[in-house]
Amino acid sequence: MGTTVEVTATKPTRAALQSSGSLKQIRFVSKPSADRAVRRIIVARLSDFEEQPEEIRKFATRGTSFTAPLVLMALGKNPSSVSGLQLLALLSSRFGSRKDDPYVSPSVDVVRRILTAHAAEAARHLIASATVTDGVLSVWSCEPKLYQAAASEIPALTDLEPKDLANLSVSASGSRVHWDAGDIDLDMDAIREFIDPSERKAAESKYRADAVQYGVAIRKVREHSGLRQTNIPGLSEREIRRLENGEVLPHSDTLKKLADAHGWSVTEYMAKLASESKKSPARRRR
Repeated sequence: MGTTVEVTATKPTRAALQSSGSLKQIRFVSKPSADRAVRRIIVARLSDFEEQPEEIRKFATRGTSFTAPLVLMALGKNPSSVSGLQLLALLSSRFGSRKDDPYVSPSVDVVRRILTAHAAEAARHLIASATVTDGVLSVWSCEPKLYQAAASEIPALTDLEPKDLANLSVSASGSRVHWDAGDIDLDMDAIREFIDPSERKAAESKYRADAVQYGVAIRKVREHSGLRQTNIPGLSEREIRRLENGEVLPHSDTLKKLADAHGWSVTEYMAKLASESKKSPARRRR
């Protein structure tokens, strides 16, 4: 599954992006087509502003007729320069008419990641780049869109020292940000939950719904097997009650104890739970 991404770019920009190999489902054009079935992205090297000013002026004119993310490549710039350029781009967009955030990329590889993510229809779930400055985690999704939060507000990062917080890396696919200290991994969806209250609320709602559905199935399977809540070795009656009331989701070790109590493998036990869930879907608790 995927979609065609139409990239409006100058010839030098196109050459830079293709230097590391071809990009599937990416179509480069000098001006946007009338095809409404494609996703559009404008990509330009910052050096194009000096080398090909006429082309950039054309880009600016074309950009007013359709909506598309803007990705700028600051190739050869040091990290502090890229950071300053990104801030300038953000300020310009906030005071201008653009509704999205222009992204200044430090490398060709990051831009290729963004284009590939759009082609796979996964731009919202993959990470373009991430940094920690003065205790603030800034993560760019491949949309591209900027998400920021104090590292102290993210439970997995609260115990890291400032120098360890800054020592992070983004996986080649953009699936996660990794911190060597503590061996911590966060994906875009998890980061968004910490930063965006509406995303967090939706995730909590799904957790509760899943917990209730698991709880109903656990209770029915136990009752069908003739077991009492006190007959599960390794789990207290209170723990079983919380599971069956949908207060918590079972961890892998909990599922193992439940399966052992029924005399089944974890795979067999999970199959029984799935069967019960299909028979009587649980209603959400209010």
